[in-house]
Amino acid sequence: MHLINPLWQYQYFRFDQSKPGIVTAKIQHDGEETELQILKNPIFRFQNVERPHPVPSARLSADRRQYLRRSVSRYVRPASKDYFFGN
Repeated sequence: MHLINPLWQYQYFRFDQSKPGIVTAKIQHDGEETELQILKNPIFRFQNVERPHPVPSARLSADRRQYLRRSVSRYVRPASKDYFFGN
């Protein structure tokens, strides 16, 4: 495993939740993978690696829903419009 120096040469990055603080990087798409330590303190270990619980969102106002339908819906695939703008 290498330290983050020099990071600029890498073009492709992959993160794995089972390896917190480690980024897998490649210089080229088909190149060899290198593991990089991105924490300032390499011996630091996270106490909790669980994902946070989702926070329920507040309902959108009618004005906001209308704005989104007008402005954003043209960028949503027809098959997904019911899911996003159904109600």
